[in-house]
This record gives sequence, C-alpha cells and structure tokens, in this order.
Amino acid sequence: MCICEELGVSETEMYKIAEGFGLGMGMMDTCGALTGLFMLIGLKNSGGTEQVGKTKASTYKRRKSTLQSSGD
Repeated sequence: MCICEELGVSETEMYKIAEGFGLGMGMMDTCGALTGLFMLIGLKNSGGTEQVGKTKASTYKRRKSTLQSSGD
C-alpha cells in the first residue's frame, strides 16, 4: 500500500509536501529524510486541529521510538 493512500493524501500533495526535504535540506546538518519521517509520523498519529494538544505526547513518543529502533 502506498503511504499516500494510508494517510489519505494524494501523491501530488505528498510530493508538494516532501519536495523541500531532498539532499538533507541543503543546510545545517539537518537530515531531510528524518525530518520527512517526523512529518509522516505526525500525519499518521496526530488528531489535528480537532484534538489540539491531545496527541502531541504520543506523536513524540512514536518519533522517539522510531529513532531508537533505527539506531540513532
């Protein structure tokens, strides 16, 4: 399954969202792949504007868990 389908975002919209993250974002030792991954975790886990603040802790927990499992 394409991540776009799973998140309910069109491929065109996902491309637009992710376009600026290539090549490590080209600045300040910031990894574009990890930054993009954090955005995907938020898209999948966040309750959005309907649940402001209610899902932030669990989103951060998922982010941390993902980083730890990748060895970083």
